[in-house]
Amino acid sequence: MKHIVKRTFDICLAVPALILFGPVMLVIAVLIWLETPGPVIYSQKRLGYRGRPFLLYKFRKFPVNWTDGGSGVTTAHDPRLTRVGAMLERLKFDELPQLWNILKGEMAFVGPRPESLRFAELFDRGYERVLDFVPGIFGPNQVAFRNESYLYPPDEDPEAFYARVLFPKKAANDLKYFSRSTLFKDLGYILQGVWVSLFGSVPWKMFFKGHGRRIFLDLICISVAWTLAYLTRYPELQSLHIQQSYKLGLVLLPASLIAGFLLFGVYNHPPKYFSLSDAGRLLRVSGLTWILVFLLLLGLERSLSLYLFPIFFVILVVLLITSRMVARLRWEKRENELQKQTHTVAVYGTGRGGRALVSWFTNGALKGFIDDTPEHKGKRIKGYPVLGHGSEIPTIHEVHQFDELWMTFVPDKAKRRQIETICREKGIKLVVFPELEPFSRFVSKDKMS
Repeated sequence: MKHIVKRTFDICLAVPALILFGPVMLVIAVLIWLETPGPVIYSQKRLGYRGRPFLLYKFRKFPVNWTDGGSGVTTAHDPRLTRVGAMLERLKFDELPQLWNILKGEMAFVGPRPESLRFAELFDRGYERVLDFVPGIFGPNQVAFRNESYLYPPDEDPEAFYARVLFPKKAANDLKYFSRSTLFKDLGYILQGVWVSLFGSVPWKMFFKGHGRRIFLDLICISVAWTLAYLTRYPELQSLHIQQSYKLGLVLLPASLIAGFLLFGVYNHPPKYFSLSDAGRLLRVSGLTWILVFLLLLGLERSLSLYLFPIFFVILVVLLITSRMVARLRWEKRENELQKQTHTVAVYGTGRGGRALVSWFTNGALKGFIDDTPEHKGKRIKGYPVLGHGSEIPTIHEVHQFDELWMTFVPDKAKRRQIETICREKGIKLVVFPELEPFSRFVSKDKMS
């Protein structure tokens, strides 16, 4: 009787759910196909009721030509995920096609998650009873392990960790709940599952620990930009109508822009590594989100001045980029203070390899270049001086006192003996980069610089 009631409940809920989410599924299918043309639905054999295999349906998150190779679990920022796939993984919208599995009777709304066949042997450890229940989309583990992909340690094989740690915990939770489940409790887990799917896409505790300060600063930048833009357009905030629209923007803008930054991965790029590409991304995301919010504001306040659109955007972009550049400069300053290099280097050769090495040095560790090209002497390469020719190394060393000489080319035998003799006499460490792997593939073409 309980099985009949639950099955009726699943059908009555699955049909309207398919109708409700049909347009969403269509949009997802189009996005998947546009990014990587091919089948948008992925099917995989899973263990079902009584251990009978069935085909579970999901939206495809990996490239169309990807096989079953690699790990059987999906970790955080899994390199196999496409851009649309990463979004589906965060929101759990890849599970929507399983509504069809429910209609077919292969799954229920609430039940243990169906395991892949590659984990079938895990049920031989006393957890066989888990297979006595119809697998489902929602359940205690779908709530407790909402962000499971972030639990895998970087120094252990994901499948081994899953088998050793996560599977036993999940199986124990399933046996504890489903042996005493009721329709009322199932409904509670459906509601909890929908909630965590929509609002639990980010491990907030971990996220705010790493990005909380940045989000707080962005909230200040957005609020200040809106205030300055409003004061520029309306120097006197005396009108009640103007005050109301200002307050409305002060509520909608920070929430909407931060949500856009979260959705489009702005906070995946730390300010300490802020670059031109990050600035471009920030411009695109800010612009797109601001257009949508401004249209919403116009719908709510039709008398809102159109001049606010460019004024706010310019001020906002300046504040956001400036705050990130300041954060990067402060980080670089701290790094330079903490990682002061005690040795100094002269680079022999201003070719491709020599120029590439410049970015490795901080705090004056690079004294400059040595180069045998006559017209390079006295010039500056990448901001560093060309100190002289190879024949002048003893003199250059007396003046600049460097500890190591890094050669970006392989010298002939005579020149090598000469350089080695000078380095031995002066106590200089000689490093010939083309003889070191993997650098040889990059600098070996610089025969002489």
